[in-house]
Parts: sequence; C-alpha cells; structure tokens
Amino acid sequence: MMSVAYQSKIHKMAWSKDMEERKTAAWKLRNNFDNLPDKKQAWDDLHCLTSDNEIYVRRFAIDALDWAFPHVPDKKKAWEDLIRLASDNDNYVRFCISGALGRAFSDVPDKKQAWDALIHLTSDNNRVTYALGGAFSDVPDKIQAWNDLIRLTSDNNSDVRRGATNAIGKAFSYVPDKEQGIDPIIY
Repeated sequence: MMSVAYQSKIHKMAWSKDMEERKTAAWKLRNNFDNLPDKKQAWDDLHCLTSDNEIYVRRFAIDALDWAFPHVPDKKKAWEDLIRLASDNDNYVRFCISGALGRAFSDVPDKKQAWDALIHLTSDNNRVTYALGGAFSDVPDKIQAWNDLIRLTSDNNSDVRRGATNAIGKAFSYVPDKEQGIDPIIY
C-alpha cells in the first residue's frame, strides 16, 4: 500500500498547470492505482485528466483508466466515463478506449445496459465493434447479443462489418445453440 503522502503528491501533479506533471500523474496513477489508499480520490484525479485540454495528457489518462478500472470503487460511474471517452474527438483516444470497454465489461454492474451502450456506440466509433467480442461471454442475453453481431455484419461501414466479424469469431464459443448460431453466418 502506497502512503497518503505519495498519493497527495500525485494529486497535486494531476492538478498542476504543467502538462508534463499531469502526464506524469496519469502514468503514476496507471502504475500504482491498485496500491493507492484513497481509490475514490485517485479515480477523481484520473477522471479529471481524461478531460484535459492537452491530448497527450488525455492519452496517458486513457491508458491509466484501462489499468485502473478493476480497482475502481464506483464501476457504474467509471463505465460512464469510458462511454463518454468513446466519443472523444481524438482518433487515438477512441481507439484506446474501445479496448478498455471490452476489458472492463466483466466488471460492469449492469451488463445489459452496458451491451446496449456498446451497440449504440458502434455507429459513432466503429472501433467499439471489436470490444463486443471480448464482452460477449459476460452479456446476459446471448441470443440477442448474437443477433446484434449478425446485424452489424451488414452495416454500411466496412470497419464495423470487419469488427463484427472479428467479434463473432471470439463470441461463437459462447453461443448457446451453435447450430442455430451458425445459420445466419452461412446464409
């Protein structure tokens, strides 16, 4: 367990006017989040950094979110932060967050709502489609989720179709009725 003084130093850096200090704060939060004594404070600092005006600070914070998510006390709020970041203006941020969404899915309290949010995001961020394969094993209604993936294979956007195909490959072993699940793929 890290000391309160060490966390206080990170907190001060997260709110610094110096971009390099804020980047360092994000990096320290990434590498030490699970050992910090006040996880709520650490998440609040990280949340602040994900909205930073400097893209490089936001990118470091996105990477930290991915590592911190399993240790966050308020998973619902943290998930909402990830969803918000999936619509960021920066392509790299959206790319990174798509992987984080898939990895965080198993820790989200309301998986149906989370799945619906991912499906909705595929229209704004085609990279999110890749996260669906990693999330599939934890989705409560696998039949509906499978139908969502099949539908996305006919999307107008080729990146969404490619991501859906990738997700189907990852998800197939979790489909309850494999014979029925393969029919829409063949026909």
